[in-house]
Amino acid sequence: MKNYVIIGSGVAGISAADEIRRLDPSGRITIFNGEPYPYYFRAALSFYFKGEISEEELQGKPAGWAKDNRIRIMNDRVKEIRVNEKEVVGESMVCEPFDKLLIATGAWPFTLPWPGVDLEGVFTYRGVVCARNKRDFVKKRGVKTSVVIGGGILGIEMAENFQNLGIKTCIIDRADRILPLLFDETGSSIIKDQFESDGVRVLPKVEVTEFVGEDQKLTGVTLNNGETIQADMVIVSVGSRPYVDFLADSGIELDRGVVVDENLRTNCADIYSAGDVAVQKIDGALVPCRTWLTAAHMGVRAGANMAGPEAPFLEKVFFNASHAYRSIYAIVGRFNAEEGNAVRALSQKTGKEKYQKIFIEGDKVIGGAFINDVYPAWQVYRAIEHDVRLDSDALKKAKTPADILNAIPHLPQLLY
Repeated sequence: MKNYVIIGSGVAGISAADEIRRLDPSGRITIFNGEPYPYYFRAALSFYFKGEISEEELQGKPAGWAKDNRIRIMNDRVKEIRVNEKEVVGESMVCEPFDKLLIATGAWPFTLPWPGVDLEGVFTYRGVVCARNKRDFVKKRGVKTSVVIGGGILGIEMAENFQNLGIKTCIIDRADRILPLLFDETGSSIIKDQFESDGVRVLPKVEVTEFVGEDQKLTGVTLNNGETIQADMVIVSVGSRPYVDFLADSGIELDRGVVVDENLRTNCADIYSAGDVAVQKIDGALVPCRTWLTAAHMGVRAGANMAGPEAPFLEKVFFNASHAYRSIYAIVGRFNAEEGNAVRALSQKTGKEKYQKIFIEGDKVIGGAFINDVYPAWQVYRAIEHDVRLDSDALKKAKTPADILNAIPHLPQLLY
């Protein structure tokens, strides 16, 4: 009987456990859960913060899931992995042997060492406890003003939450625009204009110098331009790092996460990794896990590789669709490719709040970004998946994304 150990109870770890149990009904499965809650939907934390769903509705599995599947949950953080001995040691000093091990610890938010960062009213954005503490603080303090530091996806989401609660909000970011990893200046300005039309202040190209307060309570945020913005509450959303602290002396290769090969194996025998903590080495490049759905798929493949014959995990074509404030968007393939050499981009606003951008390399479509006009993203997805080559004359004449879309031949179905 194999002994499977999974570190992490996020979507990658839980998906792996489900797949292991499906393939190996008799194997022993142990999950180290470093949070005070079982598996839950992180993407739904925003709805929980706003009071639209309960903590029970956040849960990703029924209450009896672990017992029904004979999965042991250890509510313990891992202190170290003893690779040679094939043991996992928890902070409680419990020692768990393994035949196959999965590292699926995810990524955690970080802050910078600003003066005043420990004041009451400064929060990061992660986990049920953090969301509950923020929600309770809003009610207890009667929050009227807020600042969100970071204009990425999570920062934008939190600013939207504050706006919906009637809290005066300001978004600040050191980058030259919000959502810089998704959109260029034109695309970003659509979201920025929507916020500003609703009274949310957006300040790019500024940095925090300190948090100020009285009696250990936050009262404002001082910027490097000398301005101090009044704030009862601050959300720090400046990025996250893979949680690998406990692996420092393990011998497992680390490089912006746990490095894995195409089969999600680390450099150490019988140890795998999946989800936000993993970076996959493909043709010499390190590719991170970029979405919740990708993490779930990685978990399934890792579980299958641990329990049976191995097969590679390859994300065929990257695709993600979501919303940013009052806009919906879709990004596909190399949606933020660097222009130059063989790569060129065609972009166009197709309406007041609609935008399309398509990237071409040689005679192929390689990616695109779409705001409030997202159906063409599926055409781009299909073109990439089918490895479509575009007509050279059509490419020479193309001046807009529509010209490229018209040059893509009809593809009746997706390949699976």
